[in-house]
Formats: sequence, C-alpha cells, structure tokens
Amino acid sequence: MDFGERRAYRRILVKLPLILKTKNEAKELSAVALNISEGGMLFQTESVLSVGECVELQVSTVSQTLLVRAVITRKDQNKYGCQFVEVDDAFINRFRYLLLTRYEV
Repeated sequence: MDFGERRAYRRILVKLPLILKTKNEAKELSAVALNISEGGMLFQTESVLSVGECVELQVSTVSQTLLVRAVITRKDQNKYGCQFVEVDDAFINRFRYLLLTRYEV
C-alpha cells in the first residue's frame, strides 16, 4: 500500500508571522506559518481552533498585505493545516510574487 501524499502544490518551509481572525473572536490572533503552498498552509498558534472552522489569514511584507480565507482541515496540538478558499488568479499571482521575492523559490 502506498501511503505517500499527492499534493497539487509544492510546499515551501517558512517562518512567517500571520494575523488570524475567526468569526468567534473579535480580536486579531497571532500565528506563525510553518509551511505554505498555493493551496494552503500549516501554521502554529496558541489559540484554539476547530477542524472545519473558517478563518481569515493576513500575511504582510514591507510591500504588500495579502488576505485570504481558509478552512481548517487538520489539527495536531497547536499546529493547524488549512486550505485556502475563494481565491482567484489575482491572489495566486500576488501570492507567487510574495513567495518568490521573500524566499527566492
């Protein structure tokens, strides 16, 4: 049996600060992205989230800020995997640029 993962997008290891918002929290929560791809990311936070919960993630650099909605797809202690939702080509292009300029992929 092959248990290897098949992914649509290549993951990039990062340590990128994030701002996280949920429907249940009025305040902004802090998180750190650990790996990221065009389809989603793995992040770490001390906040308690649930699988299936919708969140808004904000990734900022000196030159731009990206906002994206995501759904939590897995949880392992204080690490969460999420899948981006409602993304368009413009977001993907800005996201690729952010990764290329920040991490020289």
